[in-house]
Amino acid sequence: MKKLLGIIVLGLLFSGNAYADYGGWIDMIVNSKEHKYCGDLARSMTSNKFKQSDIYYECRADIDIQQSIDKDFEKWKKNNK
Repeated sequence: MKKLLGIIVLGLLFSGNAYADYGGWIDMIVNSKEHKYCGDLARSMTSNKFKQSDIYYECRADIDIQQSIDKDFEKWKKNNK
């Protein structure tokens, strides 16, 4: 019984949005500032749930790209002193 319950819990944890790039429960905890910002932005721009999802994912992708560029630039500055 414990094994079955464990499988169900793990299945629910890693299914759907929880295992997706953005929007899962784990992501909301780890990246709460980005999640809140993009969620608020999406809700303020439209009431259409499908468009909100598109805006949210675009916002998160933009943040990820900017963070990657910032890390690469810091690494370049460190290597080229």
